[in-house]
Amino acid sequence: MASAAIEVTRSLTPLSSGLQRLQATVVKGFQRGSKSLGFPTANMRIRWDAATEDRESLPPAEKKMLEFMDTHEPGIYYGWCQVRGFASNRSSSSAATGSIPETEVPATGDASAADGEAKVPVTRDVLKAAVSIGWNPTYKDVKQKVIEPWILHDFGEVEFYGAELRLVLCGYVRGEIDFQGNFPLLIKAIKEDGEFCETALENHFDVKNDAFFVEP
Repeated sequence: MASAAIEVTRSLTPLSSGLQRLQATVVKGFQRGSKSLGFPTANMRIRWDAATEDRESLPPAEKKMLEFMDTHEPGIYYGWCQVRGFASNRSSSSAATGSIPETEVPATGDASAADGEAKVPVTRDVLKAAVSIGWNPTYKDVKQKVIEPWILHDFGEVEFYGAELRLVLCGYVRGEIDFQGNFPLLIKAIKEDGEFCETALENHFDVKNDAFFVEP
């Protein structure tokens, strides 16, 4: 029996909770976005390791991230994004261009990499992003919800090691879809998500100047 056709329906849905301001360190990911699909994403750290009773003692930004993940639906969101800190330019890296590193490094603000490699400051430009939140159901191996902004900007051969990422989410586009191993369709959907989010954010240009991106 032929499998049912997979439909991708998008809409501009403002968040009923209002703009969501999130910040976290870029951490280890599967690197599928850059290596397999061609869309480099930044994986934001979520403190799933913190027991429920310990969450109140977490720093406000980490607690806010957990609260957001607990109360918002998985799917594709659109928003503005800013990377702060240092990055390494490794043209000889095994990672794809613009990819996110495999190792988690604390955001110390130090311009020296854990492996002794020199770091360069990352521009603090505020950029458009298509943001995937959830379990990546096509792959079946994500155990906890993740949040992965695809920053709609070409960073070149850059890897972010422990850089801080700030994100202001403006709205919701669609729910998660299991593409049932149809990777060409998945790639097509991601590309169209990016185009949709880029256009949607033209109506939220004021958010680019949000104080969240100016605060220390």
